Amino acid sequence: MTDYQKYTEILETFIKKIVDIKDATSPEARAALEEPFEFLGIAHSSVKLYETMLEKKKDKPKEQLPLYNKPDRDDSKAVEITDINDVGNPVVFRYAPHQGVEWDSEDMKHIETLQKLMRIHLSRIRTARQAETYMFRDMEMQMYNLAFYMKTLARLIREGKAMEYNTCRFNMQRLGYINMQIGRKKSSELLRRYVNILQNKLGLDSVVARIGGDNFVCLYKKELQKTVEAHMNGVHMIYDEENGDAMKFSAYAGYYFIQRDCKDPNDIMDNVSMAAAWSKNDRMATQIFFDDDLIKKLNSQKKLETMFPEALDTEEFKVYYQPKIKLDSYQMIGAEALCRWEHDGQIMPPDIFIPILEQTLAICKLDFYMLEHVCRDIKRWIEEGKDPVKVSVNFSRRHLGDYHFLDNIIQIVNMYDIPHEYVEVELTETTKDLDFDSLKTIVTGLRDAGISSSIDDFGIGYSSMNLIRDLPWKVIKIDKSFLPTDNDDKQYTVLKHLIGMATELGLDCIVEGVETDEQVELIKKDGCVLAQGFYFDKPLAVETFEERLINPSLGIENTEE
Repeated sequence: MTDYQKYTEILETFIKKIVDIKDATSPEARAALEEPFEFLGIAHSSVKLYETMLEKKKDKPKEQLPLYNKPDRDDSKAVEITDINDVGNPVVFRYAPHQGVEWDSEDMKHIETLQKLMRIHLSRIRTARQAETYMFRDMEMQMYNLAFYMKTLARLIREGKAMEYNTCRFNMQRLGYINMQIGRKKSSELLRRYVNILQNKLGLDSVVARIGGDNFVCLYKKELQKTVEAHMNGVHMIYDEENGDAMKFSAYAGYYFIQRDCKDPNDIMDNVSMAAAWSKNDRMATQIFFDDDLIKKLNSQKKLETMFPEALDTEEFKVYYQPKIKLDSYQMIGAEALCRWEHDGQIMPPDIFIPILEQTLAICKLDFYMLEHVCRDIKRWIEEGKDPVKVSVNFSRRHLGDYHFLDNIIQIVNMYDIPHEYVEVELTETTKDLDFDSLKTIVTGLRDAGISSSIDDFGIGYSSMNLIRDLPWKVIKIDKSFLPTDNDDKQYTVLKHLIGMATELGLDCIVEGVETDEQVELIKKDGCVLAQGFYFDKPLAVETFEERLINPSLGIENTEE
């Protein structure tokens, strides 16, 4: 067997070894080079990659990779071979022999043959890297994407390390409002910084990946759980360096603590996604854990969702009316329509089914059901010669993304041919994902149609001042949480100023949740003329409320539901 034949076999072995190598500087790559390099007496090899020939002339490589190195190299006899890579860029390979090795023309032919294989190998690695970049990177945000997160989860499961990690899926709070306040460009830059800060806090063992839009998922060591929770609660981000102006970025987050028996990345993603979905609609919390309590809620949700269509068809949902009272005369001047679910002879409280229906678009069907039944009642009252009062109907934040929402409201009111002045639309100010432009379109459209609108639960949401400054509301409904208890001077001061501000802006102001003589006298002293609460009346079944229409003078009942 000649040396040439032996070298051919060495090259065949080399080609088989490098097929699966993805990093030219890895230990596996150096090991693959060992046999052909030692056969040729090569002690050192490196490669320089240039963008242009001009940069090559200036010797300004874009990248320089060490491929192989032994301590006894003879740099005085090093040779360089210039080549062109697969995209036409100059590439210079450098080879240095061991001390005492002399290369003849035949050796140089072998080295050139090896160098061509090396160029092909490097081009393949480069192509694979580019493909992986597009496959596993979000190019807009310059971060990992969902495919990389799932790939990492699968690897950790195979290695038996997944239970060392927790995972969190999150999306931003108030991003529409932030876009409106500081502009989309600055808002997007702050979003990138918010996510990058989280990645830096979690370290190299963690993955923060973008799902799409402002939705993200992260995978991190269990001991970093409090760090993630704190980050989700909010980070003040400076958007104007000159003035030091800052905006708080916070997120709705769902968490899943990966268990030892988790074998499928899709199951992990499903669990954390369910917790994240609940966090966006929960009225009390913005961070939700996938645990036994959530599983019970999800089972209840599934059960109620199954029951809902038939209950809607058979009209198990009943309208109850809670009077609104004018405080100078104790006369009923309006009412709020409230939903009760009568099923199997029992009345289901709204705090049981409303939060669950709000997780889906089922709540939208219920809201329009309520509006239609209110319009039907008002129509009947007019035909029977009763004097109707304005009735407010609650609508979920779920409607804000519905392009036909405004038209559907007006169409239902017109279908029953009742004066628009008898209908009021209540929208909750605590809307978590505030779409300001959509909200403005709705409120302005209602005003133009002669239908008044009100902010429910005013004062406990995110952007109260901007809402009343920029939108043409008719009524502000102050949340009961602002009613003082136990002579709380601070709480009273806030309430007084809320009432005063609404009055000065020419808005009707009503305080809800009034329950005591002291509260009545307090809000009257502060100039509030409208109130609602158990002190005056509980929510009334339609038959009882119709009696109140005949005799609107109030007999204070102090009745609890």
